[in-house]
Amino acid sequence: MPELYPWINLQKQKYHQKKLSSQRLALLKEISIDFQVSPYSSWDDFYTLACQYYEENHHLKIPVKYTMAGKNIGNWLRNQRSFYKMGKLSSEKIEKLEKIEMIWDAKDNSLKVGLEHAQKYYEEHGNLIMLGDYCSADGFKLGRWIKVQRCKYANNTISSDLKRKLDDMGMVWNYPSYLKELQFIYAKQFYEEHGHLFIPRDYNIEDINLGKWLNTMRTKYQKGLLTPDEIERLEKLNIVWDVPKYRFLNSKIDTPYKLLKRQKKIMEMVQEILAEYPKNTKAALIKEEVNQKLIKKL
Repeated sequence: MPELYPWINLQKQKYHQKKLSSQRLALLKEISIDFQVSPYSSWDDFYTLACQYYEENHHLKIPVKYTMAGKNIGNWLRNQRSFYKMGKLSSEKIEKLEKIEMIWDAKDNSLKVGLEHAQKYYEEHGNLIMLGDYCSADGFKLGRWIKVQRCKYANNTISSDLKRKLDDMGMVWNYPSYLKELQFIYAKQFYEEHGHLFIPRDYNIEDINLGKWLNTMRTKYQKGLLTPDEIERLEKLNIVWDVPKYRFLNSKIDTPYKLLKRQKKIMEMVQEILAEYPKNTKAALIKEEVNQKLIKKL
């Protein structure tokens, strides 16, 4: 009757949690249910399976419904945690489980692991700014973990101790500030991949229009609205503040005339310069002179 095992195990859990009514308890005892013995096998049998899993995976982060050899080892481990919290697990069993790195409190362990990965990232990068899907080298989803902590902060549910530890690592709690930092990260990522910051206006990363943002930064620079820090960070990525001028100065076109077809502003400037010469002057004779005057105007 294997299908009865999960139900019997559930009754045992309720018994240890003192959630069984006296009437149900009496009925279960009438059918000789032993609340100290597993319905599957002995404690040592389950422990052997737990040791096997640990040797193969080097941890005991096992889902509750995980089975081995037809036995629900995940649920068994959860029961051991419950017995441990209730003080109903012998010191001998505790010692055995701790030899294979038993996690008594999954929540506390997740917090510990997250902080360890955050600390390592901080030591390598000097901040905790990262992409939302960032994973550590060992596969830990640190980007998601950081997002969760930021949500807890926004909802005022984060502990003061955790906040202090993350503050010490330069945690950015405010989303607009985080978004600003993220845009700089994306710009750096683009630069590292392409070697420049000539980003198309419609270039998007994770719903962020990076091309539009960079164009806005150039406009703010021209108006003197960028902070020294913003200027320094972008210039480290070799940003070109005046793109039209850069393209003209670095164009391989022999004369400005072909370039005029694409750039109305430059065309108007060239026309002003040409007006200084007699109408019958040959373009070839004044090409270099016109170019130099145009460069000065730009």
